[in-house]
Amino acid sequence: MPSMLSLKVIGMAGLASYAVAYVCARRRHIAYHRYKLIRIAAADLPDMPRGYSARVLSPAELARHTIDVGPDAQAERFRAGLACLGTFDRAGALVGVAWMARAAHREHDLHVRYVLPDNAAWDTGMWIPEDKRMGRAFAAVCAAIKQWLREQGLDCSMSSIADYNVSSILAHRRLGSVRMRYVTVLRIGRFQFTLGARPRFCVVGRTPMPAVTLP
Repeated sequence: MPSMLSLKVIGMAGLASYAVAYVCARRRHIAYHRYKLIRIAAADLPDMPRGYSARVLSPAELARHTIDVGPDAQAERFRAGLACLGTFDRAGALVGVAWMARAAHREHDLHVRYVLPDNAAWDTGMWIPEDKRMGRAFAAVCAAIKQWLREQGLDCSMSSIADYNVSSILAHRRLGSVRMRYVTVLRIGRFQFTLGARPRFCVVGRTPMPAVTLP
């Protein structure tokens, strides 16, 4: 049973979404996702903690580290123009990465394209080694995003969170996240219905990818 805190954070809609996603995940040709799209102002992100540093990683430098994304997926992200921000501790160990996109970002798993305003970047998600998650690594990776946004002349980042992911929702809420809208995807075989995007109906691989134009 979900805790009272979980219900308070995600509400009955989030609980229902989790149940539907769970059932669909057990079906071979059906997929369901409901994501909350959020915005975080660069000014609300933390400054870099003492002893940490960050820089944009080249494909060759990233290849020297082991992260949650394999070589093929890394190459695909670099080809799409994403910037990989690496954050390091005072000993020079990699404590996290964040992938950032400008102008537009394609979510291939959802078959959705996000179109961004000129002042924003898309945060495709960060990774922090499990043994670093209880320290200051999360704050340092967030600070790296803030640093990069300012270097790019941008004032906010945007991202998506599964509407039932309590820990992620709370973590981003502490950073001052603002909800923009929801996007719901239901796919049966190649046929997809996307609420919150245009066009709502598409055939994956045969018709244009639905687009979400963000404010």
